[in-house]
Amino acid sequence: MRIPVKPLSSGPPLRILMRNRNDALTHPGGDTVLMERLREGLALLGHTVAIDTESLLDAGDFDIVHLFNLTLPSVIGPQAKDAADKSVPFVIHALHEDWPRFLNRALATAVVMEKYVAAGQPRSRLQSSLALLRDCPAAAMPICPEAEMAAAILCTGGEEAATVLRDYPCARTRIIPLATGAAGAVEGADFRRVFGVEDFVLCVGRLEPRKNQLMLLAALEETDLTLVLADGGFAYAPEYAQACRNFTRRGRTIFTGRLAPELLRSAYRNARVSCLPSWYELPGLATLESALLGRQVVATDYGTISDYLGPTCSYAEPDDFQGLGERILEAWNRPAGPAMRARAEAFTWERTVRKTEMAYREILEARCASFQK
Repeated sequence: MRIPVKPLSSGPPLRILMRNRNDALTHPGGDTVLMERLREGLALLGHTVAIDTESLLDAGDFDIVHLFNLTLPSVIGPQAKDAADKSVPFVIHALHEDWPRFLNRALATAVVMEKYVAAGQPRSRLQSSLALLRDCPAAAMPICPEAEMAAAILCTGGEEAATVLRDYPCARTRIIPLATGAAGAVEGADFRRVFGVEDFVLCVGRLEPRKNQLMLLAALEETDLTLVLADGGFAYAPEYAQACRNFTRRGRTIFTGRLAPELLRSAYRNARVSCLPSWYELPGLATLESALLGRQVVATDYGTISDYLGPTCSYAEPDDFQGLGERILEAWNRPAGPAMRARAEAFTWERTVRKTEMAYREILEARCASFQK
């Protein structure tokens, strides 16, 4: 998909180096989508953009370095140090998950849910078992000392920026909202024809504890609704993924594996409700995609999705399978209104690219001015 950015830019073209985890291209996630959309848009503005996931290129050959995913300090740290050692300014797209808020509960909940499946799904005991986990001790947040050398830490919304400043009090944060991909017509792909279903609940994301699909399965366990899990065909947590596949429901559950982009967009269009019950999302590109395409959306407000969709989205707690099920059924029986789609349409990749370019230029201008003093 091409980003509709006009090939005009105020200032000379820049040489930009983007660095990410070494499997960002082979096992893509939200950080990969962000990186590739920025690369495409910045290239249309006339900039030279190189993606280097193996740290093979010389940072000194570039005007600015752009790093991704602050929750991976073992990756970010050496990349940041390399840029600093070569006197090249760098920014970090934080994608900074608030581990103290959710991580231990998410992992403990995954264990309970896996045991629930293995025990034959004794539903009468599930709610009390989950309630015991709400006093889990907070997880420690991994800290990257080199991050405070960044010229800017880019955040997806206000909650993320506050979390970054809690962990990096001296950081210079900027909020640059993200966007989502494709509201255009779907050509050459028909999810209904390939999978034989329409009017279903759609969840897009790898099968893993943070995405919380077992809770979604429990929420819909006793309903006849068809649930489609667009799982990407790869799992970092194979035991969790297998528990999802072993989960029995009254309704049909479909695991799609990895979908071509056109077929995934067709899935969004054919869904009646989209639900991503994650423990944390920044902001949740799948949720934004569904909202942009006029679907009913249910999510959790752990992360920054509420910065984007506000009260137009329906929210549930990530460990409340009953409340999650209620929100989904309410959404299923209520026509999607225009307000949520209108909010989603305000967040475009053109806007994201322009704000990123502006950040680069302001950083480089400030650096130049400091040298001239």
